[in-house]
Amino acid sequence: MSDIALDTNILICSHFRNDEHKRTVAHELLTYFPIVSTQVVSEYLNVMKRLLSIPKIELLELCAQWMNECRIQIVESSTVNIAKQIIQRKVNIISINIYNDFETYFL
Repeated sequence: MSDIALDTNILICSHFRNDEHKRTVAHELLTYFPIVSTQVVSEYLNVMKRLLSIPKIELLELCAQWMNECRIQIVESSTVNIAKQIIQRKVNIISINIYNDFETYFL
């Protein structure tokens, strides 16, 4: 199977309470030991904190749970070359737009 790279939206979808399909797909994608960049980790923490007002310790615990199921890619100058190689291999890059009615989907 091709590598899968997840973006912030997928990780946030894993917390949807009112859209079981998106939550299920997000959790299933995590079973493939996907690639997640450090930029995505940072975006996840910022979005979850801003929109859900989750206490920092709880947010870090949530983040640690899914990080254990991923290959973390540090964003540095070589990241651009890695991204180019991934795209050339026609990797599956998944993105779900979750910004419509954002608040209605969460726990």
